[in-house]
Amino acid sequence: MHGEDIRRPLGLSRDYPAQHVAASLRYQLSAGVALGGGKERARGLRLMASDTAVDVGEGPEVRGTVLALLLAVSGGPVGPDELTGPGVPALTRDGGLHHG
Repeated sequence: MHGEDIRRPLGLSRDYPAQHVAASLRYQLSAGVALGGGKERARGLRLMASDTAVDVGEGPEVRGTVLALLLAVSGGPVGPDELTGPGVPALTRDGGLHHG
């Protein structure tokens, strides 16, 4: 997560094992924002990863890579084309969607 905060503005990318990112996403979904998690950001949404078997929650769908979902739930930078679905505005309403 923190590495992406540095890499993305510099235009650098890295591949991560999807199962590890999925475990991090599940952890973030279990912790409240006050503790650095993203439970409240994802409340009422269905998050669906396009690159691994992650399908959690209920409500309007948000689709993207598991890394993009993790970043969005954590309030991190997510590119404008990384997430799709009717739930994107609700997930990014607090400024979590960044261009670049």
